[in-house]
Amino acid sequence: MNIRQLEAFVQIVERGSFAAAAEQLHVTQSTISARIKELEDFFGVPLFRRSKIQRAELTPKGHDLLEGARQLISFAQYLQHRISDKEKLTGLVRLGVVGHLAATSMPQVVSKIRTEYPGIKLALHVDLTATLLELLHAGKLDAAFVAGLPADHSLICKPLEKDRFVWMASPTLNIPKTDITPSDLVAWPILSFSDKSHHYPVIKQWFAEAKTPFSATIASNNMDLLANLAIRGEGVALLPKSRYAKQIAAGELEVVNTKPESSEVDFYFVYPHDACDTGVWLSSLL
Repeated sequence: MNIRQLEAFVQIVERGSFAAAAEQLHVTQSTISARIKELEDFFGVPLFRRSKIQRAELTPKGHDLLEGARQLISFAQYLQHRISDKEKLTGLVRLGVVGHLAATSMPQVVSKIRTEYPGIKLALHVDLTATLLELLHAGKLDAAFVAGLPADHSLICKPLEKDRFVWMASPTLNIPKTDITPSDLVAWPILSFSDKSHHYPVIKQWFAEAKTPFSATIASNNMDLLANLAIRGEGVALLPKSRYAKQIAAGELEVVNTKPESSEVDFYFVYPHDACDTGVWLSSLL
């Protein structure tokens, strides 16, 4: 068994056919067939149902092999980048980043990439999670840093960090220091993320669980704009506490004591299974 056989196996599954896998790997279809035959001989079981002509279908043993094959390929690529000359790695890497990470941890990530791989050029696209995932699937991004775990089995997802988002407002709004429920909070204008944001359904669910109708007075996909509007007394906004700690300390914003508390937000580094080469060496830096 070798990595090329496993790559052929995974590409057939992800592309749907032997022909598509051959095109992706830049080899002939007969080469792909030979590699699968060698792999099946190694395990002593069929991995694909031969009765399916148009689309390759895995046998139960083929399903058992799939995740392990992906892990072995990823580990082999990790070793290749770990051992090989990093200065020889060149080219453009297109990364998507949600706004919160772009303003906080992304500069350090970029510095690590530039230090470890000086031949790499970066194109950074800052946007909402939903848009970044669309660009990733369209092949317009190589990897992305997103909010929330995508419900997508075609992506490899590495957990990064957590941050607690809390409701904040200007002290000039004179919001009571007692526990504020969702039904209490709607007495003030709600400054919300736009509906394509990861945070919008989180906000909507928070109100829905309290059986409170939710309607944003102002919606935006820009977090700093929402924060600045909150500072000006335009309403209350759900914002990451760590990012606006200076504004809280300066008395420009204060945390609203809501009950129930808002949940933490998980951030992930994601990339397609068929882009393991880029994803693996980037993951090693995170």
